Amino acid sequence: MKPGQPLRDPNAVVNEILDQAILHHAAGRLQDANHQFQRCLDLDPGHAAAHYNLGLIATQLRDYACAVHHHTAALRAAPDMPSRWVALAGALLACDRVIDARAILERFLTCGFSREIVSGHCRSLIAMLGANALLAYNSGQLVEAEGLLELVILLDDHSAGAVHLAGLIALRTGRTQHAVDLITIAVYRDGGNATYFADLGRAFRASGNLIAAGSAFEKALEIDPALDDTRADLATLYQDTGRLQDAAACWRELVVRAPGSAEMHNNLGAVLHRLGRTEEAVATLEMALAINPAAAFALCNLVHAKLFDERGSAEDFAEMAKTYGRRHANALRRIRPFANDRSPDRRLRIGFVSADFRDHPVVRFLEPFLHYADRERFDLIAYSNAGRIDGVTEMLKARFGIWRTIEFLDDEAAADLIEADRIDILVDLSGHSGGNRLLVFARKPAPVQVTWIGLPVTTGLAAIDYRLTDAVYDPIGETEHLHSEVLWRVPGTGTCYRPFLPAPDVAETAPFVTNRHVSFGCFNRFEKLTDGTLKAWAAILAAVSDARLVLLVADIDDPRTRGPVEARLAACGLPLDRIDFVPRNATNRYAMHGRVDIALDPFPFNGNITTFDTLYMGVPVVTLAGPHTVSRVGATILGLMGLPDLIARDIDDYVAIARRLAGDPEELLRLRSGLRERLVASPHMDHVGHAREVGAALSEMWRLWCAETLSSETTTLASS
Repeated sequence: MKPGQPLRDPNAVVNEILDQAILHHAAGRLQDANHQFQRCLDLDPGHAAAHYNLGLIATQLRDYACAVHHHTAALRAAPDMPSRWVALAGALLACDRVIDARAILERFLTCGFSREIVSGHCRSLIAMLGANALLAYNSGQLVEAEGLLELVILLDDHSAGAVHLAGLIALRTGRTQHAVDLITIAVYRDGGNATYFADLGRAFRASGNLIAAGSAFEKALEIDPALDDTRADLATLYQDTGRLQDAAACWRELVVRAPGSAEMHNNLGAVLHRLGRTEEAVATLEMALAINPAAAFALCNLVHAKLFDERGSAEDFAEMAKTYGRRHANALRRIRPFANDRSPDRRLRIGFVSADFRDHPVVRFLEPFLHYADRERFDLIAYSNAGRIDGVTEMLKARFGIWRTIEFLDDEAAADLIEADRIDILVDLSGHSGGNRLLVFARKPAPVQVTWIGLPVTTGLAAIDYRLTDAVYDPIGETEHLHSEVLWRVPGTGTCYRPFLPAPDVAETAPFVTNRHVSFGCFNRFEKLTDGTLKAWAAILAAVSDARLVLLVADIDDPRTRGPVEARLAACGLPLDRIDFVPRNATNRYAMHGRVDIALDPFPFNGNITTFDTLYMGVPVVTLAGPHTVSRVGATILGLMGLPDLIARDIDDYVAIARRLAGDPEELLRLRSGLRERLVASPHMDHVGHAREVGAALSEMWRLWCAETLSSETTTLASS
């Protein structure tokens, strides 16, 4: 400064430098701008605008820690400026300091700024938070996504999109009621959004509210009929609630919309099978495979449907199951040593994989083992693939030490989880039935793998070592050739029955006493009723001229079901005027037994849990013993109860036994008396002994694996 020149106002100097810095910043000359803003701070260390702009430059240069420093100083100097609060929150988020950002935003909202000001300043921050939350959700970072969405909702409590996405996160993390609540809020805020209704349906379905789920799906399709995934969800829901014709209509529409989809043909085939239209189901499933020969799910369903086809043989079924193994499963096997501790007598980790951990027949056979298993010898771990849960699910959770949900994991990830859990023995509870995870087993995530309960037939997988059974279901030397697994026979019975409790008391009076005629009945699913079975029943009704036949048929009140059912029965010689149809549903599980004097077992695929329930309710069952496991279930059940006179050798004998019982009221009353007690006293309900025998089998399987592994390693060392 020259002598005599007047002193300049320091504020004017700072403002002049600030103006230059702002021009540099606007022109993108960040280094020059940064230098000038720093000069401002040299002259005025607390200058709010300089700190704020330095924070913006630091953010542009991705130096987020520096940005936090400058925005903090800017906010301290000018807390009355909304932009300072928002900028600091953004910098904290960029540093992943979500909790600190939330604290700043919560304080910001209490500063008295109007909603319009808050909304205007936060618009870009809300958009950024929403985009980052969606990215985190799509990449599986659900905790991070939820934290970001909480900030969005904090700043904009009218955001339907944020609440909807938060609901999806709750659904994926098992908080089903919370998911319902959140997605319901989203629907209220945007009632024209079909996707919100579709996801609300999925949340209701997961919570067990199937009626509400159906209404939500239907509303979604009313808004947008092109939502094919939602139509598929609705079809599945119709199947679960017994509305099979409505389900078939949905799948048919999807087949029309996507004629080249193997999946849609597969799903239609599955529901046709449920309707008892086995030939049509098989043809539809074969069409799915013609469209896509690599469709493992279609071949799996075809294998299952073939069990119900009376034209096929057990050998045909076994070969088809083994074809599934060769084509889709065996090449997936992981070849590597297991890290499991090979001590033969240590405590074992037993994993169970099922889609049926709910009110389902599988649970009725599994629960006795779970209840009485020796917890000193076994840790029990569940891997649930269930798409829906119920009260039985909650009961089961208490039976397992660990509960894993694998519904949303692909086969590779599920196998990785099981292997990481160091499972020693992995048990398949499905076979080729719905919801199976056979391709997880194909990867061999556990040293020993067993199939049990789900279906009493082979899986066809080389990676499954054993099928757990007994010598009555599978007599030694008779069915080994039908299996890719080794048959492991327990001394007693391979499955043990538990009734669905509470069960009503047995009817005090046989129906024929009141009705003055005998009522035959069948409580099995309609798809098990082959033409051969129906013709045998026609012969029984012809032989017992005043008898009636009670049939439980899903969706029978729908004319689209009743018409074909009646036509088929008439074609097999059954008098329709002597048949009483009753809709099949969960509410009449035991309600109809009091109307039936004698139950008739279908063939060649006998009833299983249905036969046990029928006997438990005091109704005798007439069965026809076939040559293979699925056709020998009834004979096995009755044989171990000491009731050989109810087991027929051929169809003529089957008709004769039914006729004899119907014509001998005293014998029928004697047989019905004490039938429940006879079942309870049989090996079929020796829960403690059964659990002991299954536990011993699992332990011995493990010891064999340890011995074989040691022998293999010794041989390898010797050869090297």
